[in-house]
Amino acid sequence: VLCHSRVLYAEFTLGEQLEVFLACHERAFADTGGVVRRVLYDNLRSVVLAHVGSDVRLNPRFLDFSAHYGFKPVACAPYRPNEKGRVENAAKYFKQSFLAGRSFASLEEANRAVRIWLDEVANVREHRTTHRRPIDMLVEEAALLSPLPQAPYDTRIVRTVRASPLGRVAFAGNLYSIPPAHVGRTLTLKATATEVSLSLAADQAPRHPRHAGRAHATAAPAPGAPLPHPNRR
Repeated sequence: VLCHSRVLYAEFTLGEQLEVFLACHERAFADTGGVVRRVLYDNLRSVVLAHVGSDVRLNPRFLDFSAHYGFKPVACAPYRPNEKGRVENAAKYFKQSFLAGRSFASLEEANRAVRIWLDEVANVREHRTTHRRPIDMLVEEAALLSPLPQAPYDTRIVRTVRASPLGRVAFAGNLYSIPPAHVGRTLTLKATATEVSLSLAADQAPRHPRHAGRAHATAAPAPGAPLPHPNRR
């Protein structure tokens, strides 16, 4: 929710991993055409690691992300929902105006529907507090937004992993196969919300769809073959 205009942005995801959270930020900033100076957060672990007295310890990766985009993350005091009243009110409106009575067959369908709702309902209605349309007030607020950085932030998880003698790499409770030449080697794993890629120096190993659950195993595709289905064992 933008503070002045009350412009809303919303999307659905299948998880709350940090890389998903950061990618949602990038799409929200792109949607409004700029970056705000401060963003107010509840105490989710992706942002706030701990409150120690008056000191707030923020997630180092999120701090790096916020520095890249040039905004200051601000944590609400615990158990003080009134500190983010605009968000609480927007969430109530979202549930009543968009979610009530709806069901969706897929994530893609849900996100298409919410995009239409944002463009044709939420951001063009007369807001009950400002008595103006959010989309009109965004023209004023846009002048106060910082420009988007020239290069996007790499939101992927990056880890160093070691391939097992069976030619597999474990990540987030699932197994991903690699070529025989990489058995026993140390690889670089990079993961988005939907894909896992592995590499050894400049040698790129297979890319796999990322499993949403646990205890799955994916076989390595032949060179030039399409990626296997996420649920194929």
